[in-house]
Amino acid sequence: MKLFQIFLVANVIFFLFLSSTDFFLIPAKWFFTQQIQFGQNVQSVGEEIAKEKGLSFDELKLLYDTQVAANAKLYIITLIIFMAFALFLVGYKKLPEIGKHIIINLHSLAFFLIILVVLTQIVDNVNSLITNYYPDFTDIRRFVLIGLIFILYPTHITLGIKRIFNESWPKAIIKGVYMFLVILVLIFAYRAAISFFTLYTL
Repeated sequence: MKLFQIFLVANVIFFLFLSSTDFFLIPAKWFFTQQIQFGQNVQSVGEEIAKEKGLSFDELKLLYDTQVAANAKLYIITLIIFMAFALFLVGYKKLPEIGKHIIINLHSLAFFLIILVVLTQIVDNVNSLITNYYPDFTDIRRFVLIGLIFILYPTHITLGIKRIFNESWPKAIIKGVYMFLVILVLIFAYRAAISFFTLYTL
């Protein structure tokens, strides 16, 4: 299977198992609030759009949730372009071809999507086992999942940079942390962008 096919499969698996998660989108229940987000009152904007379309506000939110999930899956490829550019900035001397940076980040994002699915399933199953015996056990799945991601994904990135760019360990670690932080910022920006794009194109 070619790398791009692997990425597409990872994308499908992620949105099949975790379509309701908020990693790459902002669900309606959090998006449509009276709080100002990015300089806008999203709930007011949503109510105006609903009125223009002859829908109730609840109907608009349902439509938004359906469309934002589809858009998040469709446009996730754009993340790779920005990830590749970020890696190119610190790796162009040893790997001047931008296309190779895109390939590297196809692999990186595919790994990220798959590891999210696997870790989520493991954490959910372990949590279910614990709560069967201890019903009052505090639900810490989100914290455990984020903690594991913050360990495994930067490690994966660092090892990849070490191997591909033949960097020393200190440089590989620094660049690995840099890329991980860049990816976090890009995901946050993508969530906001895809959510607002969906809202204004309903």
